[in-house]
Amino acid sequence: MERVERSSIPLREHLVYRAFMAMPRRLWSELLMLFAPRNSPLRFMVLHPRWDLIEKYGHVSDDDAVADIDPHAGIVFFKSRGYRILSHRSLKDRLMARHEAVIVQKPN
Repeated sequence: MERVERSSIPLREHLVYRAFMAMPRRLWSELLMLFAPRNSPLRFMVLHPRWDLIEKYGHVSDDDAVADIDPHAGIVFFKSRGYRILSHRSLKDRLMARHEAVIVQKPN
């Protein structure tokens, strides 16, 4: 089983595959935001960093991450609380958000 997982990494990291897997959840979140627009919870996955590997191999980017948050989930979280989304203004931009900065403006 581990061999299958390891050999499928290039497929799972392909942009088309990742978009195909993320799009249904993102569309559902957008629909929920239309009909129940207030205070959507932040959807994230808890990660378990291996601190012992940092000591052994040194610090590498994101090896100490404790949460995996989809940029679209962050957008929905803030938008549902009345924040203006400055970085992803259109529906298309929100649905196609990759791992770039999400810039928001706090409501008055």
